[in-house]
Amino acid sequence: MEKNLLAISNLNLTYDWRLNRGKAPIPVLEIEPDEQGKVNQYVKRVYLKSKHTYELSLEVKCTEYSRGELGVAIDGLAETLAVTEVSADFIHLQTRLCFSEDKELRFFVGGLRNAKLVGAIRRLQLLDTTVEQAQHLPVTKEEPQQAFIHEMNTKCQLWGMVGTHFVNASGLVAPGQLTTARDMARLTMEVTKYPALLGICKTKDYKVSFMGPHERQIKTHTLVENADFESRYPILGTKSGTLLPNVFHLVMLTKDEENQVFLTVIMQTTSKNNRFAETEKLLQIAKEKRTKEANPTKEFEACSGAVYQLKNSVLALPEVFGQELYVFNGDKKIKPASLTKLMTALVVIENVSNLNERFEVKACDLIDTSGPLLLPGDWVSYQDALYILLLTSCNSMAQALSRVVGERLRSFQYPSS
Repeated sequence: MEKNLLAISNLNLTYDWRLNRGKAPIPVLEIEPDEQGKVNQYVKRVYLKSKHTYELSLEVKCTEYSRGELGVAIDGLAETLAVTEVSADFIHLQTRLCFSEDKELRFFVGGLRNAKLVGAIRRLQLLDTTVEQAQHLPVTKEEPQQAFIHEMNTKCQLWGMVGTHFVNASGLVAPGQLTTARDMARLTMEVTKYPALLGICKTKDYKVSFMGPHERQIKTHTLVENADFESRYPILGTKSGTLLPNVFHLVMLTKDEENQVFLTVIMQTTSKNNRFAETEKLLQIAKEKRTKEANPTKEFEACSGAVYQLKNSVLALPEVFGQELYVFNGDKKIKPASLTKLMTALVVIENVSNLNERFEVKACDLIDTSGPLLLPGDWVSYQDALYILLLTSCNSMAQALSRVVGERLRSFQYPSS
């Protein structure tokens, strides 16, 4: 795992911490009412190497706002990573830093620009995400995908997904590509930070537009539906994974009759319909656990599974990790199949600021016939591409996105100037 360059050493590189009026560090930096106007609380001086790529991120919540900014500033750089308005929950902010020469910079956190506000900051981290070996490799067509896969695995490290490793962006079977039920739950919680992704994951039907020599529109439809199950549990977001003939995964966000929101993970059950039956068993256990101390007696056909209770508002950032209500074989390593595409979508949305921008599908992207037929020369928006990726589980679209976003990542890591 990459070292957090802004970590406090006596916290063993954890990334929740507080600096409050110079006291010893504890988990959250709180900007209190009597500290209004107090700016630029010094954190640390960090040496950054030339042509290395660093990822700076933090989570910020502003509960009262009059002026200024709440976030992090870097001595000598005009831009800040901060918020300037009230938010109900923590907002995830991140940016990349890359310089043509070595720099030693001071980082400041808190109220900035003569701030008058109330809020909190947590999970401040600075990671060197450079692919060290890449600068010694010849430029090949595979390199953009390699940069994309590196970013996927970096996210695994950031989020503590210690049982997961990705080899491709599609989920096609490959040696070493493995995950666990607990890790898939953690990944899905990251998806809840992005309303755009969550909206896609609960959509049933969507019309996609292709431009270029084969201009056309196609209708896409979700692969995950079960009318009987949905009559009891509305689907707030879902993604499936399948390895034929008999490996079926399902992650789902749903709620019960009391509007309590749950995240469920079922790994490697034996049929499409059985995914829903196994998910309902988890939800029944969750209800029992909430109402009384229960020792679950249900038997599962799936290899592993887990259920968590989240906040009532599924669009709100979960506090830490949600409440784990029940898990079985949660750390057993299993081939992720198309659940991989949740991470693919996260890397895309974090690196593409304008989802209406279009990119070209190329012949090298076409790896199989899953999902709608893509043609070389198709121009598609990133937003439509994400619908194709998550609704239809299109492997060729995963390949195309890993290529075009991988090219962006490569340019971040090794700028030409």
